[in-house]
Amino acid sequence: MKLAFKFKPRLSKLQTSIIEELSYHTTKLYNIANYDNINNGAKSYVEMNKLYANN
Repeated sequence: MKLAFKFKPRLSKLQTSIIEELSYHTTKLYNIANYDNINNGAKSYVEMNKLYANN
């Protein structure tokens, strides 16, 4: 199977650093929520949104 389209965005250094920073924080927030769900039981999306909205 051939790859039909390869997207290579041309980002400035500022844009790249912003994306990297947001990716880092997204990963950390995911890990916090996942850890909480494993240890304290699964919560609904609405409950989790209220808990982690200010993280």
